[in-house]
Amino acid sequence: MPEFPGVNHLDAVRALEKAGFHVRRQGKHIVMSDGTCFVTIPLL
Repeated sequence: MPEFPGVNHLDAVRALEKAGFHVRRQGKHIVMSDGTCFVTIPLL
């Protein structure tokens, strides 16, 4: 399986917000949801 380049967490949040997701929780991880799906983004 090919490796993927790293993505900055702020860039990921910005892209997901454009796709309709909203931040639900933030701590050591950012949890985002669009109402049906949840995405967890680690803070690095």
